[in-house]
Amino acid sequence: MKNSFIMYKDQEHFFEDLTDVEAGQLIKAVFKFSFHGEKTNLDSKMLNILLKTLSAQINRDMEKYAKKCEKLRKNGRKGGEANATNWNQTEANGSLNDNVNDNVNVNDNDKYRKPTADEVLDFAQEYCNTNPLLPYNEVLSKCNDAVIYYDNLMHSDSNCWYDSNEKLIKNWKLKFKRVWLKDIEPIKSINIDPMNVC
Repeated sequence: MKNSFIMYKDQEHFFEDLTDVEAGQLIKAVFKFSFHGEKTNLDSKMLNILLKTLSAQINRDMEKYAKKCEKLRKNGRKGGEANATNWNQTEANGSLNDNVNDNVNVNDNDKYRKPTADEVLDFAQEYCNTNPLLPYNEVLSKCNDAVIYYDNLMHSDSNCWYDSNEKLIKNWKLKFKRVWLKDIEPIKSINIDPMNVC
């Protein structure tokens, strides 16, 4: 359910001839209907008619919004599937320099559970070992940021991570690499003059 509703400029005339008390009753009833689905019976027929008119428009707006969300959700899935296919083809061709073993052998019960702190540390170390020009402190910091972020999105009844789109994260290592670690710049080579070393 949306956390807002739309009032249109042409609805202003509904409120012009109402007293402040009537306008207050009407707008409170609109809020109750919009956010809680409560149908309020107001003091006068005129206010009830206005409420039904405004409620009908709010229902139309909610249906339109739900259709738009569903369309965007479907389009997002299509794009995500295409990206996943392209990514898998690129990995199969060996064009990525990513030798981290993403296979995790766990029971099906906790197949998608969140990683332990040690697992995250091991992953950061292993990732830096396979990409030696990446700064370990920055990789570890990004991994810790990801842990905090996904912990805050966790469902209270689950030991699994979900992304910002409420999708279950099935492979946290891959998610870290694709989202959190993709922008880390490699360390530039440093030229040290052996004559100037203390």
